[in-house]
Amino acid sequence: MCNINNRLKEYKRNTLNFFTFTKKATTRVAMFLLSVSLITGCFCQRQDPNKTVTEDSIPTIVVGIDNYEPFSFKDEEGNIIGIDVELAKEVFHRLNYSPEFKFIDWSKKKELLDSKKIDCIWSSFTMTGRESQFLWAGPYLYSQQVVMVPKNSPIYSIKDLNGKVVGVQSTTKLEDLLLSGGKNIPKIKEMIVFPTKSETVASIREVGVDAVAGHITALYRYTVQEHFRFLSDALEEVRLGVAFPKSGDQKLVDALTNTLEDMKNEGLVDEIIQKYGLDPKPLVWGK
Repeated sequence: MCNINNRLKEYKRNTLNFFTFTKKATTRVAMFLLSVSLITGCFCQRQDPNKTVTEDSIPTIVVGIDNYEPFSFKDEEGNIIGIDVELAKEVFHRLNYSPEFKFIDWSKKKELLDSKKIDCIWSSFTMTGRESQFLWAGPYLYSQQVVMVPKNSPIYSIKDLNGKVVGVQSTTKLEDLLLSGGKNIPKIKEMIVFPTKSETVASIREVGVDAVAGHITALYRYTVQEHFRFLSDALEEVRLGVAFPKSGDQKLVDALTNTLEDMKNEGLVDEIIQKYGLDPKPLVWGK
């Protein structure tokens, strides 16, 4: 009987120890889980709900542009739009960059690029004749340097410009082209340079300029909306590209060129150009 009582006491003691141990272990586990929950909760609260990891990790690339419709300009609401703006947004999105568009003093474009105030120049910028000055992505479009005159003008071809006054926009390739004395370049009487394209076009009406020269894509709308026409022949066939400094990232430039080519083959470049009222075939394929 004594042995039985002793065994019962031992059993109760062991059972009590077991439950005491289990209670302590459970409490410790609960405290651990609570600590983890609090730490995790604090960590989550420190995250910005308006930002994602992707947004934080995307680098910005500053794109220098000119006010040059239909390539890059502001609409009536102040939004920056245009053929080049839409192309840049799409291609940089595919390459995981966030483009920031910055209107620049076009006469200081190379200085701004070399001083790293901007990362690239993208605004109907002619590669032709400037190949050695920059690191180029492209060509992504083709264009022509043309001459526009009033519909009632007696000037019909490039040779008819001999002895005439021609207006051009400042710091464009046409300044050098018209003064080069090349084989197909007329001997003009005078070249007048204007700060903007709109002032250049207005010079035909207000300053007595005989003709204005520029990219066919930039002047096209004036032949549709107003009483102007193009001469029968062009001054020069040109290629458009995206200019980076000579010290730029060659891998990025190559990726940009290849991605733009993909977009052309997909038909996306054609769609964007048509959106701005232009015929994409000669622009995209140079035909």
